[in-house]
Amino acid sequence: MSATIQKLKTAIENAGAILVGAGSGFSTAAGYTYSGKRFHRHFADFIGKYHFGDMYSAGFYPFPTPEEKWAYWSRHIYYNRYDQPKSPVHKILLEEMPRYKADAATFPDEIHAQRRLLRSLMNLRHPGPISSDFLREQDILLQDEAANKGVVKPDELPTIADETSKDITPQDAPARNLILWHGDITRLAADAIVNAANSAMLGCFAPCHGCIDNAIHSAAGLQLREACAQLMEQQGHPEPTGQAQITPTYNLPSKFVLHHKGPPT
Repeated sequence: MSATIQKLKTAIENAGAILVGAGSGFSTAAGYTYSGKRFHRHFADFIGKYHFGDMYSAGFYPFPTPEEKWAYWSRHIYYNRYDQPKSPVHKILLEEMPRYKADAATFPDEIHAQRRLLRSLMNLRHPGPISSDFLREQDILLQDEAANKGVVKPDELPTIADETSKDITPQDAPARNLILWHGDITRLAADAIVNAANSAMLGCFAPCHGCIDNAIHSAAGLQLREACAQLMEQQGHPEPTGQAQITPTYNLPSKFVLHHKGPPT
């Protein structure tokens, strides 16, 4: 057993509780999806020859010739920048939030800028009744993005025991059930994911912020903020540190979100 695994083992054995978190980066914040059906549909020949797993990792591949490199990158740029249908769903929000129309007009008329505009408006919108037209279009968009990103099933991921020694002693038994995974938490099809929330429990209102609270709410849809608002109205006070609320996930593949208020930093 390596020193790193031994150190982790000791920390787990001595911990009173374990909170596992994950985050997504600015590509997710911008609405990019680099894997899934869309990747396989447009890059089947590259996948067959170079065995890429997604568009992101393909960008680091050491192509043997400049022609192959730019053949890949020209297609990457085309499908990620120009060849995406634009969703009108942000226009529904702008009719409800006209004070942002001037700001919206400054966004370039291309797919990723318009997707970032939609996410910004969703982040800014306060809880309240949501039109059925918006929810229908939003759910179609978010579910399609989820399918393109691909779903990660925890029971198909290797445990610590799988990735280290097979000679697990009784004292090492937790290693049989513990998985360390680094990725986009909005792709997990788990029983529950944990959201690092604040005491208001309404999600992040900063447009396209890179925090996990923003990523989860943005991928789940406006229904998640509304569900949180109803819970907090019933509770009648801010969420105390160390406690949590549970909600459905709506457009996420997991079943529930545990919204946990962590200690002040």
